Amino acid sequence: MTQYQTLAQMGITDVDNISRYSLRQEGNRDVLKIYFNNADDSLLPSSNKFAFERAVQADGAGSQPEMAPVIVAAIKELNQLNKPEHQEQRAAREQLAHELEHLERVMSSKLAELRSDLSKF
Repeated sequence: MTQYQTLAQMGITDVDNISRYSLRQEGNRDVLKIYFNNADDSLLPSSNKFAFERAVQADGAGSQPEMAPVIVAAIKELNQLNKPEHQEQRAAREQLAHELEHLERVMSSKLAELRSDLSKF
């Protein structure tokens, strides 16, 4: 089970790719827009937009509409993603991925060299 269940229920599975989000109110709706870090040639969307109707409390006639519980939970999860611990984990993961890619290139080059040397015999 994912740590970010609300975002997963909204269809966002790659939380490490989230760069930022914005929240605005349009009439009686809250609009949450989530932006992603995608490569320029990526076919994935650069952002997703979600609209939620504001919930009206039944306790009084003059009460203000409140944000839907789903959007409140999503914002909490998005804020958790911006904490320093998560950013450090993301940086460490990116560094490891970079080192792995470099090692793969070096190993591929060395294997090609050895195969070339072997074919000379």
